[in-house]
Amino acid sequence: MKTDLPAALLVPLVTPFGDLAALRVFLWQFDGLVVVLAGALVTYRLPAASAALTAPALAACCVWAGLRRTGRSPLRPRHGRAG
Repeated sequence: MKTDLPAALLVPLVTPFGDLAALRVFLWQFDGLVVVLAGALVTYRLPAASAALTAPALAACCVWAGLRRTGRSPLRPRHGRAG
């Protein structure tokens, strides 16, 4: 959901309860989980006709935002690399 994972999050965080590095990675990505669950809940609560229009719009918005983060915006023309 975000840019590249910071390497600092993968450094072991040793505690008496074990390594908490996986928990740190999950918390770093937590906002993406919240967005997906909120979108599913909004779509579920809408009447059927509205949900049929809202779900593809939400999906298109997520795809567009993901492409923008990677630098491959669908609205920008692609330029070939020089040789």
